[in-house]
Amino acid sequence: MFGAYQVGAWSIIRQEFQPDIVLGASAGSLNAWCFASLCSDHDLSRHWLDMASMACLRWRLPTSRWSGFADPSGLEQSVHLIYREFLPRIRTGIVLTDAWRMRGLVVWTPQVTAEHLLASCAIPLVFPARMIDGVRCIDGGVLAPLPMWAALECGATEIVTIHSMPTLPGVLRAPVQLLRRIRGFSDRVPGPAVRIRTIQPESPLGAIRDALVWNRDSIVRWMDQGRRDAQKVLGSKR
Repeated sequence: MFGAYQVGAWSIIRQEFQPDIVLGASAGSLNAWCFASLCSDHDLSRHWLDMASMACLRWRLPTSRWSGFADPSGLEQSVHLIYREFLPRIRTGIVLTDAWRMRGLVVWTPQVTAEHLLASCAIPLVFPARMIDGVRCIDGGVLAPLPMWAALECGATEIVTIHSMPTLPGVLRAPVQLLRRIRGFSDRVPGPAVRIRTIQPESPLGAIRDALVWNRDSIVRWMDQGRRDAQKVLGSKR
């Protein structure tokens, strides 16, 4: 749900320039798909403000180690709706995580399907992993919530990032750091020719429950905060 912050920030970014590529992981993959369609702010906000199918997670006992504790039907309904309604007009990369090798993968349009978006949002232990071309894939933000490495691999020299969760919740911080050490994952360090501007909240947007359960008031507040923070970083006077 913290992806709502990205929506607010994008409403300011789009006034300043049009990117050559858009990349997203986890909830950011859904926003990337919409951002790249150059849809109106109204149409984009509407999806976040009317997530009736996502209003309440229905918990269940998992049937396998990869099935997750939450019923994915609400997520699937929302993702398929977004996939059908928006059509990217800018090259778009969706970041996934190979669950077995624990390495990041990027799938680019026009190869991206609704299954890729669902895989990028497949939070471990919450939503089911998805099989993509014989590879079991999970949330694209597991190793790096902000997929800077993917942008650098593309040779990007000017990057604007929207980092809605710069600090992991305490309960997740240690496991993620341990996983990154075990797998030898480290963020690529950008060279001096790369200009990076990062839009992020000064303090956490909320707790883990806030990130999983839709609440209209929170969505509105986070979108407003994203706009304010983007204006500070980009210097927009609009």
